[in-house]
Amino acid sequence: HPIGLMTEIPDRGGSFEKVVLRPVVSISVSSDKTKAELLHHEAHRLCFLANSVKFPIIAEATVQFRHEAP
Repeated sequence: HPIGLMTEIPDRGGSFEKVVLRPVVSISVSSDKTKAELLHHEAHRLCFLANSVKFPIIAEATVQFRHEAP
């Protein structure tokens, strides 16, 4: 559920001030949740899109264990 904060500029449309992404990452119960969170943080740090725009893109990932059938 991403959100964006935009400022309208008369006669020029507008521009984004900030975008917050909220991905949900499902991992198996045998996975390391801390490692998944660290990997997501590193992926965001290296993100081409986030590094190309003039406003902050904030990633607030939720890592959760996937419910697997017995």
